[in-house]
Amino acid sequence: MSSGKDIEYELIVESYDIVRFRNRKTDAQSSGHLNLAPICRKIARFENLLRAKQLKSREAFEEFGKLLYQCLFNGAVDNAFRELLKEIRESKRTGNNKWYRLQLTFRQEVDDLASIPWEFLYYPDTHTTNGFFLVDEPYLAISRYIPSDSGRDTLNVRGELLKFLVVASQPEEEGMGKVLPNRIIEVINNLKNNYLIDLTILENPKRQELQETIDNTKPHILHYIGHGRFDSQKQVGEIALVNSAKKADWVSDRTFGDFFRDFQPRLVILQACQGGEVDFTANYAGLAPQLTRREIPAVIAMQYPICNAVASFFSESFYLALAKGESVDTAMQQSRMKIVRNHPWNPEFYTNRDFGTPVLYMSARNGYIMPRPKAIKFDAEVLRNSPDELEKAINILFNSEELANIVFGLRLSYKDINGETQQEKVKSLIDQLIKENDIESLVEEIKECQPESFTDYR
Repeated sequence: MSSGKDIEYELIVESYDIVRFRNRKTDAQSSGHLNLAPICRKIARFENLLRAKQLKSREAFEEFGKLLYQCLFNGAVDNAFRELLKEIRESKRTGNNKWYRLQLTFRQEVDDLASIPWEFLYYPDTHTTNGFFLVDEPYLAISRYIPSDSGRDTLNVRGELLKFLVVASQPEEEGMGKVLPNRIIEVINNLKNNYLIDLTILENPKRQELQETIDNTKPHILHYIGHGRFDSQKQVGEIALVNSAKKADWVSDRTFGDFFRDFQPRLVILQACQGGEVDFTANYAGLAPQLTRREIPAVIAMQYPICNAVASFFSESFYLALAKGESVDTAMQQSRMKIVRNHPWNPEFYTNRDFGTPVLYMSARNGYIMPRPKAIKFDAEVLRNSPDELEKAINILFNSEELANIVFGLRLSYKDINGETQQEKVKSLIDQLIKENDIESLVEEIKECQPESFTDYR
């Protein structure tokens, strides 16, 4: 779980010449040169290949990512980032589980550069370190930061109930891929078993229906699943609702932002669907920043259409991480990592664009929007005999710091347990103790830490 120990850094593109790297806590800063001009044509060529789904090898993605890195990180900025990486490695080695946030900020004068898919940044090989994609680096959460006139907002919600609105829009037109919201709805409904959650589902809404539903339900999280496109001539993003003839009603990014004039959700997720002729231009390039400017503190958008299976897999991982107490940006990073390691149909890492497709825009101070857990009682005997129930109980009751204390009580080292995320470490811990025939010790340690959560508590 992320905490107040997290350290924030900001990479600020000041102009077409200057980049700054800043530690928010200490305000230590380094300046460098934006190295775009010499390589802009190469970057544009890769972008075109990316949009056309013609990048299909790890080597090609690495080459593109190195160009992006060369553009932003050079001179003093590169040196400062390398020092940050050393600190991350040391934090991992000592088991501190500290998250580092890197926010990419583009000043208004150069906000056109924000449309470049920076999520494919690749740290090049050195004499001592293998290269890696930044979006797949454990404990480094990357987001786009868009300054807000109201200051750095928070995602915290008032009251105990976390309200979801899932909007599924499927115009009846040839060439549009299927919209399949069922898996995402199932994930949210499953969370309702353990958390205080309200879910509203809106299918094929017209403009007025969407506006009225937002006004009446006031959702904290709005998840749109449907079709989008980007008009490169007008530089306008559009989203597909449905008209009275059940055909596509293309709503501009500015008009879509107007739906949130009176009420702003804490988080909006824009999920493009893949499979139709219309979809090849969909990237929500204008929609996400437009919503952020409407004072929605966090927006997740898909830079490119993504198949329903991958989108559902990403959303499931993301929502489960939020429920475990992760912030939006760390939940995002963990979900990207899962796309890489557990892709539904492509076992080869980094050979398709899916891992860099989700983009997070934030103006928030912090990214915590966790649902409140219901009062749940566990039966110790059930936990002793069911690894699945034991795993679920641990993830509901404890964050990573508390889990580390439990592991210490078992005379084990939390950092030595296999897995990058808490969920992976919990599963590895249970598997290890089953092999050692010592599940009883784990259950007793949990009971000692959370006695009121068991049915025999007096």
